[in-house]
Amino acid sequence: MILLETAQQYIAAGLCTLPADKARKFPTVGKWTPYKTRLPNSNEIDAWFANAQTGLCVVCGTVSGNLEMIDFDNGGELFDAWIAKIPDDLFDRLMVESTQSGGWHVVYRCESEICGNVKLAQRAIDNGVITLIETRGQGGLFLCAPTDGYKLLQGELTALPVLTKAERELLMQAAVDLDEIDDNVPKIAHNAALPSNNTPLSADYSNDPHMPGGDFNIRGDIRPILEKHGWAYIGKSDGNELWRRPGKDHGTQSATFKEGCFFVHSTNAYPFEHFKGNSKFKVYTILEHGGDFSASTRDLSAQGYGNTEAQYPDVDISAIVKKSADASSPKPLDSHIGDSEAEKTDGDKEESFLADARDAAELCKAEPRLHRPIIHGLLREGETMNIIAAPKMGKSWMSTDQAMAVALGNPWFGMFETVAGNVLIIDNELHPATSAKRLRDVAAGRGIDTAKLSGKLFVKNLRGSLKDLYGLGRFFAEIEPGRYKLIILDAFYRFMPSGSDENDNGTMANLYNHLDLYAARLGCAFVLIHHTTKGSQSGKKITDVGAGAGAQARATDTHLVLRNHKEPGIVVLDAAVRSWPPLDPVCLRWDFPVWNHASDFDAEELEGARKKKAKPDPNQKSEMTAEEFVHRFVPAEPVVKTVINECARAAGLSGRQFNAFMAQAENRNLMYRYAGPANRKHKFSRNKPPPED
Repeated sequence: MILLETAQQYIAAGLCTLPADKARKFPTVGKWTPYKTRLPNSNEIDAWFANAQTGLCVVCGTVSGNLEMIDFDNGGELFDAWIAKIPDDLFDRLMVESTQSGGWHVVYRCESEICGNVKLAQRAIDNGVITLIETRGQGGLFLCAPTDGYKLLQGELTALPVLTKAERELLMQAAVDLDEIDDNVPKIAHNAALPSNNTPLSADYSNDPHMPGGDFNIRGDIRPILEKHGWAYIGKSDGNELWRRPGKDHGTQSATFKEGCFFVHSTNAYPFEHFKGNSKFKVYTILEHGGDFSASTRDLSAQGYGNTEAQYPDVDISAIVKKSADASSPKPLDSHIGDSEAEKTDGDKEESFLADARDAAELCKAEPRLHRPIIHGLLREGETMNIIAAPKMGKSWMSTDQAMAVALGNPWFGMFETVAGNVLIIDNELHPATSAKRLRDVAAGRGIDTAKLSGKLFVKNLRGSLKDLYGLGRFFAEIEPGRYKLIILDAFYRFMPSGSDENDNGTMANLYNHLDLYAARLGCAFVLIHHTTKGSQSGKKITDVGAGAGAQARATDTHLVLRNHKEPGIVVLDAAVRSWPPLDPVCLRWDFPVWNHASDFDAEELEGARKKKAKPDPNQKSEMTAEEFVHRFVPAEPVVKTVINECARAAGLSGRQFNAFMAQAENRNLMYRYAGPANRKHKFSRNKPPPED
């Protein structure tokens, strides 16, 4: 009857209490998953404990009021050392009991949600690892008094203290400080996160496939996001992936990842809170959107998350990258991360943010050279290139020619040296037969035997089974890094996800960031075949040529454009490059089926270009005198400065000359200033203002 009475008391105190098998340390109620989210009712308690039971257990986490237990195992040998690190007034508030194995339980509640079970301190032994201190958190449970072998020594389960976030972290850190794992042995599991059903129950953990965040929790992959932001994967142990934080290049992991829960135990892994689990959606939101869940949701929705899998059967789940959906009004990071960050001093925040800043000399030493070239003067490994031209202008023929040049190591157009490597063309416009005809034509135009392309140039036709850029993720995941030196996407606009807007800077930046991530992982470069807007392109800057938002030029490493020359059959190739010296524009002649260098044409003579008017030289001295300036432009009736300026500029005076004459004329009393009413502009006249009464 003692177990029944105690269970009733625990339930009344808001503790989810279940009967348990003492030997197996497991509930005896069959399927106990429902009790991770609800308390048993009185009828269930009476029925369970009416039968003989050997033990009683309590379920941790939200269902029991954010209850957490720290378990000191291996005879509790580290318990005294841990107590020595805890302030007496804090320790005295905790509930403490001894266990049947000679260990200790420390129990408390938290003011905020807790994570799943966490290993805090371990020791390496000859045949593996033993855990010395760990927690029982969300979804976990533990046997407790009055089960035989468990003895209450301090406090009461029915009157648990509620700890602040800082107090809980102090307990955790004291345990982590006792960890005995060698920093040079990264294979050891440390602070391992348990499966996702042991993670906090909060909105960002929702797995509702109809919601973008929940769908991402189910199908998304945060590994590329972590790598992009400097996290390093260092191995796997006991089913847990081990990750090391940015700025740390050796030693054990700073976080673990398992079945949807990314648990961070490092206190120097800003912007993540330590000793807390994070869903994949939350990781994505913190790293990609500064903690703005609204912006993150819009982003993932635009990428196809939140829809049924039938509608998006090939949505990429391996590499989602940044889209700044609300970049015009970013919110402070500390307004999203949590109270612990918001309470930090400015000095703390600066130190944390700069923790991974690299010394300039060390950076120069670590990165002695740029990435290896693929097309000299234009493109390197890991980069992206746009080829932009009007529809039906021959840009796809040009990209085929480019593919052959790189595949064989031939100069492109006979001008740009290439480094030979395998090339893949992913084409979503042409039928396979059309691609084959084009390959034969271009090869013939260059005098190339197509047999020489065997094992070097590959084509993937997607017409009839289109995939967007995210849907290519599964395909790219199957490619071994280094397999291709160059991957060409033709045409880029048809790889854009359904419903996305090419005129949205955030969307375009997101797509290019996505490609950067793929390029880095595959060790290749991407070339994107894109189109211009309608109308003449002659008067535009290089980076303004191309349909869509400006990010499509700014986010890429090489923006190569083709514009019509005034001579039919001639185009001007111009490019804005990031990692090469500036490129002079060159002319190309269309000698079907290839483009060739046309050095006998002036690259400045674009079709539709207007002859620029010569601008006045601001440094050229004017023959006009101050007296003549006043006579010509300053009237007898007072006028505002703008009127005088318009007349002077129309006569050819520069802004610098105008300002100089105005100053001279007023200083020499050739012109007079009339002060108007408050908040009104002053006026000027060559006549002296009348004296005031």
